[in-house]
Amino acid sequence: MMVEVVSLRMVRERSVPAPRVISRPSDVAKLWHMLHPDEPDREELWLVCLDASMQPTKISMVSRGDLDGALVTPREVFKTAILANARCIIVVHNHPSGSVGPSEEDRWITDVLWHAGEILGIPLCDHVIVANGRYYSVASLEGWEGLMYAVPRDRQTRHDPGPETHASEGDWRAGQI
Repeated sequence: MMVEVVSLRMVRERSVPAPRVISRPSDVAKLWHMLHPDEPDREELWLVCLDASMQPTKISMVSRGDLDGALVTPREVFKTAILANARCIIVVHNHPSGSVGPSEEDRWITDVLWHAGEILGIPLCDHVIVANGRYYSVASLEGWEGLMYAVPRDRQTRHDPGPETHASEGDWRAGQI
């Protein structure tokens, strides 16, 4: 029996302008809109890989679905995070319906990804939902234990980033962020 010897590589598709540091949900929303100047007509979930200084290092589309959903699994989310040597991650997806409110499925996958990140040592910092120039941060608005915008050195599960980052629902184009 022969076993194949393989190697894994990341392939750069393109580069996009990005905030130097991701310090609040509005930075994630701005990054999304740099990737998507026009609103996608179907749901897409993207992964933002961050280093220890909260600087984005890699961005990858994890899933593209249909009008009202996309298949998301921890395996697909963390595959890129591991290859990118990410310190932590943020996921961001759109709602073509125009509503930024999270569905039950959105809340469920946030919980699953948070637990998977704890096991792998790659914390989930936030899950941001975008639609029609607006955004919703699960971390800030729902107070999910463990989601944060600064990676704690002592592995705390919650870090309060301060009042500036809690203004987490807004319109990124109108400056309400």
